[in-house]
Amino acid sequence: MLNLLCSISLEHDFCVRNTERTFGRLGVFSLLVAKFVPGMATLAPPMAGMTKMNLALFLVLDTLGTLIWVSLLAGIGT
Repeated sequence: MLNLLCSISLEHDFCVRNTERTFGRLGVFSLLVAKFVPGMATLAPPMAGMTKMNLALFLVLDTLGTLIWVSLLAGIGT
């Protein structure tokens, strides 16, 4: 799935390596910041699946990341 998503990127190999590196560095908490990084919101769920992340943990972190993103935007009045 990651290869398919990165295939529309101008630099396919860079896209895959960068996503894997970011997910490896931040681990499960990359789902919290994924909403703030262009393109990562699309690539983070497949990476979570590739690492066999627990579904409950995925849902909690993805929901929390979404709530942080929405709260920030609502807070600045956008």
